[in-house]
Amino acid sequence: LVHGVAVLIIACPCALSLATPIAVLSGLSAATKRKILFRSGVQFETLESVTDLVFDKTGTLTEGSPEVKNCVWFSLKEESAALSLVENSNHPISGAVRRYLNKSGAVVNPAQDLDSFEELAGKGVSMKISSQTFYGGSMAFMEESGVLISAQQKQQILELRQQRPALFFFAQKNDLHAVAELTAVFSIHDPVRIQSRKTIQHLQKMGLSTHLLTGDHPAVAASVAQECGFSENNVHSSVDPEGKAEFIEALQKEDRIVIMVGDGINDAPALARADIGIAMGSSADKALEISDIVLLNNNPGDIAEALRISRKTYSLIRQNLALSVIYNIVAIPVAVAGWVIPLVAALSMSLSSLLVVLNSLRMNYRNNA
Repeated sequence: LVHGVAVLIIACPCALSLATPIAVLSGLSAATKRKILFRSGVQFETLESVTDLVFDKTGTLTEGSPEVKNCVWFSLKEESAALSLVENSNHPISGAVRRYLNKSGAVVNPAQDLDSFEELAGKGVSMKISSQTFYGGSMAFMEESGVLISAQQKQQILELRQQRPALFFFAQKNDLHAVAELTAVFSIHDPVRIQSRKTIQHLQKMGLSTHLLTGDHPAVAASVAQECGFSENNVHSSVDPEGKAEFIEALQKEDRIVIMVGDGINDAPALARADIGIAMGSSADKALEISDIVLLNNNPGDIAEALRISRKTYSLIRQNLALSVIYNIVAIPVAVAGWVIPLVAALSMSLSSLLVVLNSLRMNYRNNA
């Protein structure tokens, strides 16, 4: 009976049951100290086997605080109407135009009654006031809306593109006219984050494939890609929100494990479709809601840190499981042979659990150091 009790005590799988949760808890703690928030510990296993990282541009690789550097008006300035148009949009580009117009002294006409407003994710915005319809957004949205752009205007647009800015087009249409006319174009610059290039290079050295996926014009995407160090083959521009999700899905069909990094409403479908969605702390509420990991410091460099923590956590889990198995392989035969009493068995079982806990806590000590 004594020998049987000793065997049962030693065989109690306390260390085995502690192996995973203690290591995960330690990993979550280490990540939180770095202001990297994981939705749950499940992401550690996925991150450990990730193969591809897909980055949005605005607010992720760039500062997310775009500024209008130049504005060209092709006809009578309609600053009040332009301000009304962008005031109802949450897109960072619209915010840049709004700040620019506010600084120039533009005010919304209180007598104007907004009849309708529509925002197409990744394209632009439109509104109708009385007998006039106004459009704002990308060149693709202008073409889709049937906006007339003269040869002279196209030449001026090409000259603006030489500096590779993001362009916001503003057009209007009177019900008496058949087509809308281009009224203005805003040249917008959003500087690349200091950490972006180092982050991309670090991830590539880790053997991971990095992709740039943006709705911006190819010239803008190429400029950011060159500054950050993306391969030309992995740069995809003029992609709408649905196209981003389809790109993620295409990678997954090739048995790739994909991380999507974004911060806007336009990135929400891709963040939801990816194996792991990562958002910046300043991201739109929808992006934060969908993401699995949030980087509170808004630092893309924390992505590599999250990967390091996940790999270390997974390594600790394997070590803990190995320690638990080795303990049982050695201790159970000793107990069966009758060489230990229940008291010694209880002490050894507690020691094995303590060993697993201390091994897991090594991550926190190392991070604190």
